[in-house]
Order: sequence, then C-alpha cells, then structure tokens
Amino acid sequence: RLNASGEYALTAGQDRTIMLWNPRSEEASAGEREGARVYKRPLHAYAGHAQEVNGVAISADNARFASCGSDRLVGLWDVQEGRMVRKFPGHTQ
Repeated sequence: RLNASGEYALTAGQDRTIMLWNPRSEEASAGEREGARVYKRPLHAYAGHAQEVNGVAISADNARFASCGSDRLVGLWDVQEGRMVRKFPGHTQ
C-alpha cells in the first residue's frame, strides 16, 4: 500500500511482518529483474502479529498505520516509534 504522495509503501505478508519502503529512493535500488526494480532492504520492519498480516492502511499524516492479521488482531502502529501503540483483538471474521 502506497501513502497518498507515493513516497512510501508498506508491504505485509505471511512472515508476520510489515515492511516500510521508499520506492523513489535511488539508493535502495539493487538492479532490475524482468523490468522491475529490486530493492536491497526496507527502511524499517515492524513485527507484532502472531500470524500472517493480511492488510495495512496508512493515516493521512503518515504518522501511523493500521494492520490486520490472521491472528484476528488489528494493530495501530506509530511509524517513528516503530511499535504497535494499540491493539484491537477478538475479531471473528
């Protein structure tokens, strides 16, 4: 998911982490594979889910984001602090 300006992207997956990337960064580029840029490493990795992360949403001010996972947890994250600041457990679907 890209933020509104396209400056940053969040990815999430089966490894239970959320990765913050800067798709515009030339420094991050490690080459190209099949016409697409390949990035060396994310700017930051966030961990806090017990199972795969299914989705993320970024706040308009880019200071926070929300994540949801197969562990039935919705987390509210502070980007600068690099931690989950609120947990909303117990979703059944």
